[in-house]
Amino acid sequence: MMTWQMRIYDSTHFWNKEYQAMELIKEVTEEPDLGSLFEINDKFYRGCAKSPKSKVFGIEEITFAEEIEEKEETDFTCPYCLYEDIDAFELSDEGTGECSNCGSEIEYERVVEVSYKVSPIKRNMPIKI
Repeated sequence: MMTWQMRIYDSTHFWNKEYQAMELIKEVTEEPDLGSLFEINDKFYRGCAKSPKSKVFGIEEITFAEEIEEKEETDFTCPYCLYEDIDAFELSDEGTGECSNCGSEIEYERVVEVSYKVSPIKRNMPIKI
Protein backbone atom coordinates (compact mmCIF):
# COMPACT_ATOMS: atom_id res chain seq x y z
CA MET A 1 0.00 0.00 0.00
CA MET A 2 1.28 3.45 -0.95
CA THR A 3 1.60 5.94 1.91
CA TRP A 4 1.00 9.66 1.91
CA GLN A 5 3.86 11.90 2.98
CA MET A 6 2.86 14.86 5.14
CA ARG A 7 5.51 17.53 4.56
CA ILE A 8 5.94 21.15 5.69
CA TYR A 9 4.53 23.18 2.82
CA ASP A 10 6.83 25.40 0.80
CA SER A 11 5.14 26.79 -2.31
CA THR A 12 8.27 26.91 -4.45
CA HIS A 13 9.32 23.34 -3.69
CA PHE A 14 5.76 22.03 -3.91
CA TRP A 15 4.90 23.51 -7.29
CA ASN A 16 8.32 22.57 -8.70
CA LYS A 17 7.73 19.02 -7.45
CA GLU A 18 10.84 19.21 -5.23
CA TYR A 19 9.06 17.39 -2.42
CA GLN A 20 12.23 15.96 -0.85
CA ALA A 21 13.33 19.53 -0.05
CA MET A 22 10.29 19.93 2.25
CA GLU A 23 10.60 18.54 5.78
CA LEU A 24 8.85 15.18 6.21
CA ILE A 25 6.62 15.21 9.30
CA LYS A 26 4.64 11.97 9.03
CA GLU A 27 3.64 9.17 6.67
CA VAL A 28 0.03 7.96 6.73
CA THR A 29 -1.88 5.26 4.87
CA GLU A 30 -5.18 7.19 4.49
CA GLU A 31 -5.50 10.14 2.10
CA PRO A 32 -5.54 13.33 4.23
CA ASP A 33 -8.34 15.86 3.77
CA LEU A 34 -7.42 19.48 3.02
CA GLY A 35 -10.17 20.74 5.32
CA SER A 36 -8.90 18.85 8.38
CA LEU A 37 -6.83 19.87 11.37
CA PHE A 38 -4.06 17.46 12.41
CA GLU A 39 -2.20 16.94 15.68
CA ILE A 40 1.19 15.30 15.16
CA ASN A 41 3.74 15.00 17.99
CA ASP A 42 1.95 17.63 20.12
CA LYS A 43 1.91 20.19 17.29
CA PHE A 44 -1.06 21.28 15.18
CA TYR A 45 -1.13 21.48 11.38
CA ARG A 46 -3.61 22.35 8.66
CA GLY A 47 -3.55 20.97 5.14
CA CYS A 48 -2.81 23.48 2.42
CA ALA A 49 -1.87 21.54 -0.73
CA LYS A 50 -1.81 17.98 -2.01
CA SER A 51 -0.46 16.05 -4.94
CA PRO A 52 -2.52 12.87 -5.41
CA LYS A 53 -0.13 11.62 -8.10
CA SER A 54 2.95 11.90 -5.85
CA LYS A 55 1.05 11.19 -2.61
CA VAL A 56 2.45 14.34 -0.97
CA PHE A 57 0.35 16.42 1.39
CA GLY A 58 1.58 19.93 2.25
CA ILE A 59 0.89 21.09 5.81
CA GLU A 60 1.49 24.30 7.76
CA GLU A 61 1.93 24.47 11.52
CA ILE A 62 -0.61 26.53 13.43
CA THR A 63 -0.60 27.51 17.08
CA PHE A 64 -3.51 28.03 19.42
CA ALA A 65 -3.91 30.84 21.93
CA GLU A 66 -3.26 29.85 25.53
CA GLU A 67 -6.21 31.90 26.76
CA ILE A 68 -9.32 31.88 24.60
CA GLU A 69 -11.50 34.89 25.13
CA GLU A 70 -13.86 37.25 23.38
CA LYS A 71 -11.98 40.25 22.04
CA GLU A 72 -12.84 43.46 20.26
CA GLU A 73 -10.09 44.26 17.79
CA THR A 74 -9.59 46.31 14.66
CA ASP A 75 -8.81 43.14 12.67
CA PHE A 76 -10.88 39.97 12.27
CA THR A 77 -8.76 37.59 14.39
CA CYS A 78 -9.69 34.02 15.35
CA PRO A 79 -9.83 33.72 19.15
CA TYR A 80 -8.47 30.16 18.95
CA CYS A 81 -5.46 30.33 16.62
CA LEU A 82 -5.06 34.15 16.34
CA TYR A 83 -5.20 33.98 12.53
CA GLU A 84 -6.07 37.34 10.96
CA ASP A 85 -8.58 36.92 8.13
CA ILE A 86 -7.88 39.68 5.61
CA ASP A 87 -11.01 38.76 3.63
CA ALA A 88 -13.39 39.43 6.54
CA PHE A 89 -14.75 42.52 4.78
CA GLU A 90 -16.69 40.11 2.56
CA LEU A 91 -18.70 38.78 5.53
CA SER A 92 -22.09 40.05 6.63
CA ASP A 93 -22.25 42.39 9.64
CA GLU A 94 -22.79 39.49 12.06
CA GLY A 95 -23.02 35.74 12.06
CA THR A 96 -21.19 32.50 12.68
CA GLY A 97 -18.64 30.69 10.61
CA GLU A 98 -15.43 28.70 10.57
CA CYS A 99 -11.92 30.07 10.90
CA SER A 100 -10.26 29.61 7.51
CA ASN A 101 -7.01 28.66 9.26
CA CYS A 102 -7.92 26.21 12.05
CA GLY A 103 -11.54 25.39 11.17
CA SER A 104 -12.88 26.32 14.62
CA GLU A 105 -16.43 27.67 14.84
CA ILE A 106 -16.62 31.36 15.71
CA GLU A 107 -19.28 34.02 16.10
CA TYR A 108 -18.61 37.58 14.96
CA GLU A 109 -20.16 41.02 14.88
CA ARG A 110 -18.83 43.92 12.84
CA VAL A 111 -18.58 47.04 14.98
CA VAL A 112 -18.57 50.23 12.93
CA GLU A 113 -17.33 53.45 14.44
CA VAL A 114 -17.22 56.87 12.82
CA SER A 115 -14.51 59.41 13.53
CA TYR A 116 -13.59 62.72 11.98
CA LYS A 117 -10.29 64.30 11.14
CA VAL A 118 -10.59 68.09 11.21
CA SER A 119 -7.79 70.33 9.94
CA PRO A 120 -7.45 74.11 10.26
CA ILE A 121 -7.49 76.17 7.09
CA LYS A 122 -8.02 79.78 8.08
CA ARG A 123 -9.24 81.27 11.33
CA ASN A 124 -12.08 83.73 11.11
CA MET A 125 -10.86 87.04 12.55
CA PRO A 126 -13.30 89.01 14.69
CA ILE A 127 -14.24 92.57 13.91
CA LYS A 128 -12.96 94.76 16.68
CA ILE A 129 -15.55 97.31 17.75
